Amino acid sequence: MAGAPEPDAKFNPNGFHAGKEAAAANAAAPGRKDKGSVVPGTPADDEEAEAEGAPGVQPFYAPVHALNVFVPLVDLSADRGPTEFVRGSHRDYDVDAPSEIRTLLKGQALLFDYRLKHRGLGNNSTTERPLLYITYARPFWVDVDNFDKARYENLPACKEFMSREERLLKRQRG
Repeated sequence: MAGAPEPDAKFNPNGFHAGKEAAAANAAAPGRKDKGSVVPGTPADDEEAEAEGAPGVQPFYAPVHALNVFVPLVDLSADRGPTEFVRGSHRDYDVDAPSEIRTLLKGQALLFDYRLKHRGLGNNSTTERPLLYITYARPFWVDVDNFDKARYENLPACKEFMSREERLLKRQRG
């Protein structure tokens, strides 16, 4: 794009971060952290493609304001419905670019720009595909589209836990 500043060298232009890039991106985005898990049932259809924070078309390359970290709790093979990404969609949501499917082994982490368009593909296996996700965001940013308080019920009050001494006494009593 003419007149646009060069993208910050710390951030991968395709929206994926790995190795030293991931550490740099993570260091650049300290602050609030959201977390959750996704457990699509079986069988499941392909999800609608989305980007958590769709950028539209920007006249400049905004630095990343949030990163998603996906960690599958089972191997995400092609039949279990891995995640499909559209390269470059964090800069131009309607970019005409080929998609990329990322299969992951259980426990592997994949970091990507929050604005990157992605979707979970259909789960054609007989087992669920639980996935842990963590979102790291700069302190100024709040995702009101995906984490609006009106969408969720309040959690029940936490019960009081026994102190260390109370647990020790309980174990000694049998």
